[in-house]
Amino acid sequence: MIATEVLGAYTRLLTQMDKVVIGYAEIKRMSIAALLADQHVLLEGNPGTAKSLFVEVFQRAIRNSLKARIQMTADVKPMDLVGVRIFNPLKGRFMIQRGPLCGKNFVLVDEINRAPGKTLSAVLSAMQERVVYISGREIELPDPYFVMATQNPIEQEGVFPLPEAAIDRFAAKLLVPYATAEEEKAILKNSALDMRNPQSVIEPVIGLEELVRIREGIKKNVFVSDAAIDYIVALVRATRPECPEHGVIVKKDGEFEMLIDCGGSVRGQLAIRGLARVMAAIKGRSYVLPEDIREVAPACMRHRIAMSFEARAEGKTAEVAVKKILDKTDFKDKDAYYLPKAA
Repeated sequence: MIATEVLGAYTRLLTQMDKVVIGYAEIKRMSIAALLADQHVLLEGNPGTAKSLFVEVFQRAIRNSLKARIQMTADVKPMDLVGVRIFNPLKGRFMIQRGPLCGKNFVLVDEINRAPGKTLSAVLSAMQERVVYISGREIELPDPYFVMATQNPIEQEGVFPLPEAAIDRFAAKLLVPYATAEEEKAILKNSALDMRNPQSVIEPVIGLEELVRIREGIKKNVFVSDAAIDYIVALVRATRPECPEHGVIVKKDGEFEMLIDCGGSVRGQLAIRGLARVMAAIKGRSYVLPEDIREVAPACMRHRIAMSFEARAEGKTAEVAVKKILDKTDFKDKDAYYLPKAA
């Protein structure tokens, strides 16, 4: 049964992550779900919250996987990431010199909001199309291909706010808070963090082929009912000022008036469906229930909502909008979500 395989893979990955990265259970859960849904993740948090270490640890748990770490600065050019065509005088011909985006399964893009527009477009193109182009030559990227980008919200200089079209390429935006007091005590007692390379204690627990097989099994074997699809569509359409038909009237409802300038996309609906399927499988089910959708919806919607100037001036955030939408959007009786009975 696919749910058993998913739970086994999830548990093994989580056990390895817990050796180095203490706490952040929700971040780990959603990141594994994104990997198994063939999606990408944006991590946002203050410096020193283990965002980069988390990605290193994650990759080490995948057998035979390759990684690249890209530290974004304003002077990084697209060719620095994709690669370039250069002349080899010894061989008397031009050759392709591949960049760090090529041939890697895990790509960590540190401080992505420092990337200038052209460089950012190279990353986004690779994420979406799973190919890169060097001097007109198309180079296919490996499978799986998983991008995790980080940004911190406190920088003011040398950063470029990610445009809507860019941030929409990430299935989920995960907010990385400071650990709790108890978790911080456990961090200070963790001997692995005294090592120069703490990720070296991580053991590979799942291979690339198994990962792809499980991912495809989830797509084929976890049932998404018409009721679940209706609920996903209703949630995302409720974020759009021009689509008030699902009960959250964004522009006319008193408390919600003019909160949102721009709402979620169809890509957001696909992200919710993909992550909800994985969540259902982790919980041992072969069908998606409303709680699976509600669990992943905030991560999939918070970065796809552009708040109005008035809302931002009043301190109202996308988190507020998502919570209102989840509270006000009804879903059908759970009986409509179960697998159909065999005739």
